Amino acid sequence: MDAVIRDIEIVADKIGMENVIMENVICRGKGDNMMKSVIDPIVFSEIVRRTGCGFLLDTAHAQMTSICLGLNVKEYISQLPVSSLKELHITGIQKDENGRLRDSMPMTKDDWELASWVLRKIENAEFSKPWVVAMEYGGVGPAFEWRSEENVLAEQVPEFYKMVKLNQH
Repeated sequence: MDAVIRDIEIVADKIGMENVIMENVICRGKGDNMMKSVIDPIVFSEIVRRTGCGFLLDTAHAQMTSICLGLNVKEYISQLPVSSLKELHITGIQKDENGRLRDSMPMTKDDWELASWVLRKIENAEFSKPWVVAMEYGGVGPAFEWRSEENVLAEQVPEFYKMVKLNQH
């Protein structure tokens, strides 16, 4: 924890703590060499509390990590530093041909339900209101272009907009 805090402070010394946002990352499984400080919600929250940095919640990362840790995703998210929420990234997760989960995929029914739950928590002031909510799908270049289908964007971006607009007051 101390090493992560020192790293955050180094960045904050250059750009100001108010400009530093820590994102929850992905734990993919038992063989994953993730530091506890970036996947354990209690440790992660303590780092955000002690440094005063902001929090970026990535719903797909939370889903994948909660599976890795054997936790319910909503309980996992609720243990993260949601009172310091500055950004929200919403995206789908799906299994690849080897059964490994990956993000930046089209949204599924479960992904929409989780996004809706998070947005309700924000509207009810149970989570802080972020300055930005983004939908992540696909990407640029050969590693991502295969999952950047125009029909998915045409269908899901308006749904995402409607969902965010509906929960914005």
